[in-house]
Amino acid sequence: MPRPDRALYDQTQIDWHRLGNYAQRVARETKVLRSSKTMTRYATRQREVRGGFLGLSTRTECYSEPVTSTVTADHWVLDQRYWRKNEKLPGGRVKWFYEWTYYCLGVDGLLLYRLESADEIEDGHENTDDPIVRPMSSYDVEQFDFEPLHISRKGQFGIESNSIRDDKKLRHHAKGVGLSHALKKLLERHASP
Repeated sequence: MPRPDRALYDQTQIDWHRLGNYAQRVARETKVLRSSKTMTRYATRQREVRGGFLGLSTRTECYSEPVTSTVTADHWVLDQRYWRKNEKLPGGRVKWFYEWTYYCLGVDGLLLYRLESADEIEDGHENTDDPIVRPMSSYDVEQFDFEPLHISRKGQFGIESNSIRDDKKLRHHAKGVGLSHALKKLLERHASP
């Protein structure tokens, strides 16, 4: 199959109305379960404790107990990308920086960009930032129309990534077709009994 023509591709426009309608349909009709994870957090509780002479006095005591809950995501992941950097620190330790980009379909049918990031030092200290979530932009939609560019560099700063598109490897003839294909795959996955 011949590669799509980049000049013709650049002349096309994203049909936001059509993509939005299709995304809402997929969100309504897909049979794919959203991801979920079990989380444990500690809740502070209070209790009355008897004490004193003959146990006649009471006092309030605080304690912590684990509370486990299952959290289900409010979206389906259509595609994901990553960026990872490691930096050699004095003393031979290594610090890692991570970014995960998720292109998602929300349960309400919205097309979303989600960025999660964290850094970690070899001794186990980890810092996770709150995710950034926003509607998909034209650039995000066009990411689906190209192959990802794989980068791997070693040295004082090592980098691995597939988070940007390879402008030389166009996969589709018009803007938004790749995202339409991703939505179609989600709709058709696990659709039959």
